[in-house]
Amino acid sequence: MNPHFKLRPARPLAALCLIALVAAPLMAQRTRPVRRGVAPSPATLNGRVLDAETGAPVFEAVVTAGDEMYVADAEGRFQVTTLPPGNVTIHIARWGYEPKEETFLLRFGDNEMEFRLNPLPAATARMDDGTSYLLDLESLRFGNFFAFSGWNSSVTLQLCLPNGQVRGVDRAEMRNATFGETRQENTSCCSLSPGVIVTIELADGSVVEGTSRGSCSGYDMYLLARNRGNGEFEQLRLLELDRVEFP
Repeated sequence: MNPHFKLRPARPLAALCLIALVAAPLMAQRTRPVRRGVAPSPATLNGRVLDAETGAPVFEAVVTAGDEMYVADAEGRFQVTTLPPGNVTIHIARWGYEPKEETFLLRFGDNEMEFRLNPLPAATARMDDGTSYLLDLESLRFGNFFAFSGWNSSVTLQLCLPNGQVRGVDRAEMRNATFGETRQENTSCCSLSPGVIVTIELADGSVVEGTSRGSCSGYDMYLLARNRGNGEFEQLRLLELDRVEFP
């Protein structure tokens, strides 16, 4: 033996590197990612809201699905992308229509569906010039405009009767209302200015005639209601009205 040769202890760092080189392939095999199937995309509801009688699109219908709300566009269309496939319930509501709730099976992918709403009764206003308006009955009011406070309106039309008494007629009592020219009553309730003559056929078949109390007080009186066709609020002067037909 060479007297100058001595055994040296293995260096710890070299040993660790050797272990790492051996273990790396094994660890790579154990941590290799597992390929899984791609999760299916959520279901999509492409809906359209239509009038049950005419088939016309119902715009501005509010659709509630789960915790989300959607508004139908001018063509009555809406899209829901947040619902999971399965049995779902949606609620649809809009002025002028009965609300609707429907439960159905929503499948993966695109779902095309139509929803039809039953219209509520509407009033028809006919003007002296021949123009007519289909009006939402729930929104119908009688009133006048004040420059600094806006519209003052009510579902009741106040009439001054020929005997000087005041009678309010609710829109729910009316079947037909005819509007004529103006007349000066010269009574305690209609003394300031001529009032618009109104003849109302009531639901019980009786007839009431008088003058609009508001017009007797010098105000320009209007029938106010939402147009069933375009959703705009109409302001129809009593002086320009021919008649209003109630359901």
